[in-house]
Amino acid sequence: MDAAVNWESDESHLFVNPARREIDSLSIEKLPQLPGHIWLATSGTSARGDELKLVALSKKAFLASAASVNQHLDATSADSWFVALPHFHVGGLSIAARAHLSGSRVEHWSGILQKWNPEQFYRDLSRSNCSLLSLVPTQLWDLVNLQKRAPAFLRAAVVGGGALHADLYRRSRDLGWPVLPSYGLTECCSQVATAVLDSLRANGSPRLQILSHLDARTDENGRLSLRSESLLTGFAIGTADRVRFTDPKIDGWFRTDDLAEICDRHLSFRGRGDDLVKISGEIVSQLALQNILERLIAEMEEPVEACVISIPDERREHRIALAIAAPDDSLGAAILEKFNREVLPHEKARNCFLVPRIPRTELGKVKRDELLRLVAQL
Repeated sequence: MDAAVNWESDESHLFVNPARREIDSLSIEKLPQLPGHIWLATSGTSARGDELKLVALSKKAFLASAASVNQHLDATSADSWFVALPHFHVGGLSIAARAHLSGSRVEHWSGILQKWNPEQFYRDLSRSNCSLLSLVPTQLWDLVNLQKRAPAFLRAAVVGGGALHADLYRRSRDLGWPVLPSYGLTECCSQVATAVLDSLRANGSPRLQILSHLDARTDENGRLSLRSESLLTGFAIGTADRVRFTDPKIDGWFRTDDLAEICDRHLSFRGRGDDLVKISGEIVSQLALQNILERLIAEMEEPVEACVISIPDERREHRIALAIAAPDDSLGAAILEKFNREVLPHEKARNCFLVPRIPRTELGKVKRDELLRLVAQL
């Protein structure tokens, strides 16, 4: 599957998931005319109602990011990328830009437009002889739970698109996966901060080094802002009939929705701004609770998915609950009991909901609105 992008031309492209119904009548001619740009849908849902939110990224921005990532990974023409994500995701398209600069070979997984299948993916990867790979945490979780060892020819696997729990990192390294945790976002053409190659020779979870093409800072509330050549040009929000364009940058800085800590050009991701909820006057991080939940499930060696959710509460403002895709009530009750022994009193889960599945985006991020609707139906 070839993105067919001429990275040096002024031609522009619109790449979106064909499964998204909002784009049925949308074409690039209806968008602001920006030469040499690529339009991608953001990973979230529609901006409002039937509206779609698209991000405009210049080819120059992609190439600025690509040059920095290639330098960080020591990527050359001797390398080859195995691509697990389609080009309508920044994680897939950014690899095409890196290969354009480095001369690396690119091989696409045969099931890239189909439902994720870890067994098929691993078979294809094992035959590819590719040295570089990009995954999301959900994909890595599936491979690790199948006890698949990394192919010997793979020298680096960048894992981004969501928080990588320390236990999953340890288990993947035990199976030989050369995992480099990464933090990035579509609005910056993918990677912002990534573990260094030398971290593969050390023990323990690595720190994420901010890549050379970026400046980063946080405000008094820990909200992350970025400045870089690789930043978006702007957003287009609307329908096929009416589109409005906005540039969110202020003096070259883009203020993200994410919380982080920065120290000595290293970044620690602390969650999204909407990840924080207030319970009985106390600020609670759902990401921190999710990390506890995933560790407990890993210790129980139960291959189930579970998610921490918050539900509005008239008395306490919010209450914590667990949504678990478990086969029976007893397993859900056991997870709930272990979780509540680990957290503070105001962080305890008041309910445990057994759901048929944990809905996720193509990148493996939890669709919280959809999950809450599933819970509301129980």
